[in-house]
Amino acid sequence: AEYFFFFFFFFPQHGRIYGYRFRPAEKLSGKPIDEYRGKCTEAKAFQVMIDNNLDFEVALYPYELVTYGESGQVCQNWMQYLLIKKYLEVMTQDQTLVLESGHPLGLFRSHPSAPRVILTNGLMVGLFDTPADFTRAAAMYSALI
Repeated sequence: AEYFFFFFFFFPQHGRIYGYRFRPAEKLSGKPIDEYRGKCTEAKAFQVMIDNNLDFEVALYPYELVTYGESGQVCQNWMQYLLIKKYLEVMTQDQTLVLESGHPLGLFRSHPSAPRVILTNGLMVGLFDTPADFTRAAAMYSALI
């Protein structure tokens, strides 16, 4: 019942769940690579890139994880941000992190020369690439997770 009221009032106000209470309290910015936790340099480098993109001096709407183009998000919400960071902290040289439109699908065993991160993005094409259709699709997609 507690969550029902949270979602009931949150959706009309924000249109989706960002999980603001999970946003790191400290200022986000790309720090020197040695300040990040991780088992391989590539994973630490991805953490630097993510935090640099969410820096308030860089990001378009940092609280909503939007870094570019009015809707380009690093993740869909702050819970995913934390999960991606955790995956990057434990990733080894023989694993690849797979992300689907900001959703971390997990770490998968791979070859040391394979990519450390694979990203896929859902692109709107054809008759459905209007801002209104994108907003509607993003709301429907976030409701599925």
